[in-house]
Amino acid sequence: MPRLYIPRSCRISYIPGLPSETSDLMSEYYRAFEEDPFSDASTELERIKELKLARQKAMDRSKKCHESSKKRYDLRKKPGRFSVGDVVYRRSFVLSDANKKIQAKFCPWVKSKVLSVHGQTYELEDLNTHRKAVFHRKDIKPG
Repeated sequence: MPRLYIPRSCRISYIPGLPSETSDLMSEYYRAFEEDPFSDASTELERIKELKLARQKAMDRSKKCHESSKKRYDLRKKPGRFSVGDVVYRRSFVLSDANKKIQAKFCPWVKSKVLSVHGQTYELEDLNTHRKAVFHRKDIKPG
């Protein structure tokens, strides 16, 4: 089973962000503990301090990775709600046509004004043509 599908609470042999030398140290510690839990090798204070320090470093690395991923995700995230009167851009649903050399992804967004809100849909009025239509939130971006 890939590491991706192992729940975090069940990870024993793989801990994200843990350096290889620390994992070797942990496996040596677990082996010594299983042989004799009260031996000097398994209760050595120095080793426990190193393990705590390594675990703290791994947690710091994991937190740093989480924060950088969150920062990257937040750049793509759209605002949750628009209110009545907001000026927004809505997607123009133009079909691509090779003969006319039109690509839908390059068509401009239309500037519109929010007239009313109905859950995830918004009634918009184009500022140029004054046409009214209802659009889903995924087809709207802040203006």
